[in-house]
Amino acid sequence: MALLLINGGCLSSSPRGGADDGDGGAGDSQGAGPAEGAGEEGAAGGEEGGDPGPEVAEGEGEGGGDDEVPPALSWPILVEAEDFETNEFWAVCPSRRCEDDRSDRAHGRGHLVTFEDRTSQRSEAALHHVVALPSGGEVSLWALTVRAGRTRRWAVTAGDGDRHLVGGDDAGRWERAGTWQIEGNGSETEVAIFDASPDTFWAYPDALLFTEDPEYDPNDEPEGGEEGGEGGGEEGGEGEGGEGGGEPDPVNRCEEQGGVCINRSNSCEDGQVREGGMGCPGGRRARCCLRDTQCDDDSEVACDEGQPECGGGELAAIQGGCWECINARTCLPWGEPGCASDADCPPAEYCDPWGTSACLECAEAIAACSDHDCDTGAAVNCLEGRPDCGEGAVSVIRAGCWVCVDRDSCERVPEE
Repeated sequence: MALLLINGGCLSSSPRGGADDGDGGAGDSQGAGPAEGAGEEGAAGGEEGGDPGPEVAEGEGEGGGDDEVPPALSWPILVEAEDFETNEFWAVCPSRRCEDDRSDRAHGRGHLVTFEDRTSQRSEAALHHVVALPSGGEVSLWALTVRAGRTRRWAVTAGDGDRHLVGGDDAGRWERAGTWQIEGNGSETEVAIFDASPDTFWAYPDALLFTEDPEYDPNDEPEGGEEGGEGGGEEGGEGEGGEGGGEPDPVNRCEEQGGVCINRSNSCEDGQVREGGMGCPGGRRARCCLRDTQCDDDSEVACDEGQPECGGGELAAIQGGCWECINARTCLPWGEPGCASDADCPPAEYCDPWGTSACLECAEAIAACSDHDCDTGAAVNCLEGRPDCGEGAVSVIRAGCWVCVDRDSCERVPEE
């Protein structure tokens, strides 16, 4: 189990500063250099290029022999998604099994991705990992996604409890993943990742972060620090980006793909999605705005007409080999409903009869999938399909089975 221990509430000690700066490349298992406070023998071994051995945590004494007491853990705790052991439904990027490598935008050495042609929302497709936390009790969890959106969602659990959906917010920005009650001393906390994306779409888990401080927000931390780049404090060595941590990559992949570079504090325009820096000037302080492709049908452009200028509420998409301005809520032409029942929507959404307009500038409403506010799991263990719960209710996943709850109170109601 590979864990990164982050001490003193600072996120600047990224795995990339240790694993990717050497000769091993993205898939290398070489450990990072010794942390501040490590014994002299451990530091010397790292400088001489010998076997680095296990990662050295802050405060470890000299020697580091097998009989030494392991250092105490401290909050927050970061777990990279690529450290989960994969199965037939998931792959680590970069690797030969990866169908959509976005590791150049990942927080650490890479990320996870589902397989497009495999239905992976079943429980047996979940990935499990045991995490050593400093203590039990109430713990806040944060999640990071390489590529986000309504069709890129995934779910996570820590210890016991219902699954928490994530992945729908901005890529490259930490997203709250619930508050969890961890039993015991936390030394063997089981964490699980589940796919919650629709069929033919990928989910992109990047990293998880645990903290005992409910007010802590990793998005407030300086990325890479003001000095030394990623992996660098004053003594962290030269990390990615070198001195200052803001140097761009040699190739601006954002502009190569037709995107626009922005500062991470700014927002993209309608019809665009935010991705990681992708070589934009500013390094990890930058974001790339790319065309939102979630409504494309994967066909190649065969028509002569170029990309159109679409109005508010519309999305320019490639469908049937031609550019179309379609309803951004449904990914369908105007006038076509986005759903007929809750069964047509992801677990975190329901078929809202007033979900969208029938045309660009009219008051007539048609059905579309809309978010509901009730907690739901992501994977179904029972054989029954998603029920139609009637007006004012919605079906959600509880303990692996579909149940009907009141859409306002989220309390369980009898099925019709």
